[in-house]
Amino acid sequence: SRAVEKGDDKLADTIIDLMLNDKGIGKTDEKARAEILKLYAAGESVLPSGVPKTVTINGEERKLTEAERRQITNIYSQADITKLVNMPEYSKLTSGQKARAINIVYDIYRDKAISSVLGLDISKRALFAYAIDASIIAYVLAVAGDMAGDKKLKMQQLINKLDISAAQKYMLMGLLGYKNKNGAGQVKAYINRLDLSREEKKRLYEYSGY
Repeated sequence: SRAVEKGDDKLADTIIDLMLNDKGIGKTDEKARAEILKLYAAGESVLPSGVPKTVTINGEERKLTEAERRQITNIYSQADITKLVNMPEYSKLTSGQKARAINIVYDIYRDKAISSVLGLDISKRALFAYAIDASIIAYVLAVAGDMAGDKKLKMQQLINKLDISAAQKYMLMGLLGYKNKNGAGQVKAYINRLDLSREEKKRLYEYSGY
């Protein structure tokens, strides 16, 4: 009966909530939870990684203290896929691409949290997330993973349709590994306004294809 189905939905929703909370993720609205549930039921690996007990720094394994894990969890718990699942472009993705995009958002927040608490160099994707919304980065990377044929041209066309600045569009092409001939001044000016260290700004500019 429909009542039983409704009960099943509620139970499944509660299970997803518990799983997310167990991973340290607390910020997920109803639509985003429903999306995770749907992908999970379809067999996609879509639940985020939890906060690790150890991290590897320069090849050395280091155990995290409880205080460090708490601090990391506090930042990681802000991970939010709501903006991603509400993007009109997101609805056109395959189940595999959707799961990949969701995982990228979670990974970016996790990397940000770990590097922030431990004072480590931030990962490339997480560094880009200081300049471009994580949901946009996740969408572009999820699509790029399956792109065939003239990938560069197709990715340029896809990125050009996004509602972001020209500087951010150039940067995304750099993130995908392409060199940019134009836009250097715009990108440099944009990066210089970000709340990053001098070294991080330099790295981000180079990662952006210059």
